[in-house]
Amino acid sequence: MRKAKGYTLVELMIAVAIVASLAGIAIPAFSHYISEAEGASQKANSEISYRENRAEAIFQESR
Repeated sequence: MRKAKGYTLVELMIAVAIVASLAGIAIPAFSHYISEAEGASQKANSEISYRENRAEAIFQESR
């Protein structure tokens, strides 16, 4: 009889459980970084908008 190659169902279920556990730990950490990045992006956009409006006001006064 030939020896079967491959993984058993139990081995695959254990691997899936390990990956799911690691994902459960990693996702909250990444969502925190994404939240911080979105805040920094909004701050940068606000600063750019402020500078554009200020430059436009100066330009309008010089006319």
